[in-house]
Amino acid sequence: MKITPPIEAKNVTLREEIVRSIMPSVKTKLSHPVFRGFNIYAKDESKEKQFEIKTDKYLVAIQQRKVFDLSNRKVFQLFMNVGLRGIMSRLGFIEIGKSGKYFDVSKSSQIDKLKMYKGFSSNFMEL
Repeated sequence: MKITPPIEAKNVTLREEIVRSIMPSVKTKLSHPVFRGFNIYAKDESKEKQFEIKTDKYLVAIQQRKVFDLSNRKVFQLFMNVGLRGIMSRLGFIEIGKSGKYFDVSKSSQIDKLKMYKGFSSNFMEL
């Protein structure tokens, strides 16, 4: 998704406002769209590889970049874990390493000179 005139990547409030205004038009072209930053994920491949939507102040260009075969278990697992990381980040948890272990660093316990954080482990994996 490209917005013209450009907006700063860290201006999340404005981007969300633009997304809300274009959502009805996007839903006519993509099935079940999910917005994450400047990316849009959809359930099915789009018939139109690229299209534009105009608002009062902005032109939003949307172009299909990748199509993932989610019937492949490893690709689906990767997709779910990336989504989980995004959700946990928005909830204020921090993943330490790439272990799937998330910690609430706003609440810590001190044991001697060691800080301990409460957290939990969560990862999608095939059983």
